[in-house]
Amino acid sequence: ASVLYGKRWRIPTRENFYELFNHTTITYTSVNGINGRKFVSQNGNYIFLPSCGYILGTAITGKNNVGEYWTRNIDDAERAWRLDFSIDGYRLYNGGRSFGCCIRPVMA
Repeated sequence: ASVLYGKRWRIPTRENFYELFNHTTITYTSVNGINGRKFVSQNGNYIFLPSCGYILGTAITGKNNVGEYWTRNIDDAERAWRLDFSIDGYRLYNGGRSFGCCIRPVMA
């Protein structure tokens, strides 16, 4: 993120996502025909994360049905933390790094 957007930008941490979970109202919704999760704070500010799917091998899977977003927390060569969501719910989990997941940079 910092290479593309500058030094003030970074990939969010696992803790940043937990903070988002604890301080927003979270809904699964559609914006301009794109499904995703909307996180709304008490002051009305919000962030929308599209159901971008993920890449497995050379195929995009789950587009407009699931969202997979990396955190910056890497455990080892094979596993890293990511946000996973669908219409059924959301979670942070430590999954395989062989998946191509989206990122949503934040300003530090």
